[in-house]
Amino acid sequence: MKDGKTILEHLLGYHSFEPGAQKVNPTSRFNIASARKSYIALVIAYALYDRLLELDRPVHDYIEESNPVFSGVSIRHLLTHTHGIGEGGEGLYKDFTSGENWSYNNVGVDTLAHLVMEMYGVTISSFLQERIFDQLNWTETGWENDDSPQLVEIISSRDEKALNGLHADCDGTNKNLFVLFLQGNSLGGVSCILIKGGSVTGKSFLKKWSILQLPSRPPLDFRTTCRGTGLLCMYRTSHG
Repeated sequence: MKDGKTILEHLLGYHSFEPGAQKVNPTSRFNIASARKSYIALVIAYALYDRLLELDRPVHDYIEESNPVFSGVSIRHLLTHTHGIGEGGEGLYKDFTSGENWSYNNVGVDTLAHLVMEMYGVTISSFLQERIFDQLNWTETGWENDDSPQLVEIISSRDEKALNGLHADCDGTNKNLFVLFLQGNSLGGVSCILIKGGSVTGKSFLKKWSILQLPSRPPLDFRTTCRGTGLLCMYRTSHG
């Protein structure tokens, strides 16, 4: 996409390796996995714009009864994967002191997702549906719990059975977000909103300053040992 307009569209491949699998077509919808972080980043940008969040405030300021592992963790730490919290079979645990190292996992984005849902009193999915998807006519973007022929299965290996990528909960906190890759797809549209500082196809959704506040890279001390994996890492690399 360029300037909000589609420049090139091309499709190839099949929905799975199963015999008789249908070809990828203009109605095929793909599970975008960890790219969902960019959608949640939009909601966080709204929270910054509405003065509900401050990057360097402790998480405990926003959650009355949060887990002790969040002690010393700020909103910025959650955004940049420097919070130092790991997740295992027995739940959350402290892996390292917040801000002193970097580790990529879903703890930060999941915590932020639940936090902003509490702040706005609505789900991530319904918030984005009203504020973004409906206004841009992204009718084929959303979190799914029902299978359909249009949903492309997740293939991790040719030798393993493909996963459907569905989840019972469609509130926006899980990896069951499916989008079209053609016809003005929302993944490209969200990219434009984040890159253009809050606007796409002539419509303005956020002020540029609220987008620029979102860190796209970890602190300088860690940039030699990890790639940028802040919530906006795939769009911006110059703003830290």
